[in-house]
Amino acid sequence: MKNNAFVIDGNWCYGCHACELACQMERQFPSVDQMGIQVAKLGVWDYEQDGEEKWQDTFFAIPTDQCNSCAGTLKEGQQPVCATVCGAQALKLGDYDELIKEADTRRQMVVRIA
Repeated sequence: MKNNAFVIDGNWCYGCHACELACQMERQFPSVDQMGIQVAKLGVWDYEQDGEEKWQDTFFAIPTDQCNSCAGTLKEGQQPVCATVCGAQALKLGDYDELIKEADTRRQMVVRIA
């Protein structure tokens, strides 16, 4: 597929880093700082709701420049290892044009993979 992209759902990602570890194991990167996907934390920020102070943060798993989307998995009808280990089902690989139509832009982003 020439138009690969990930949809990353900030509504569900809770920052467990399972995708990072699975990618490192699958790709057998020689260094712990090498990864095809990296979890980023946005926040923490305070807000008030119903007179009560609360806080919020958001996590996104972002493909790095070393991501190859587990080359060939879409052709075989499978998801890459990072998406399969995600307990929150916050990652999905697919065709960019299809994913952009489905994405809820409030807390989801679609990232094209080279």
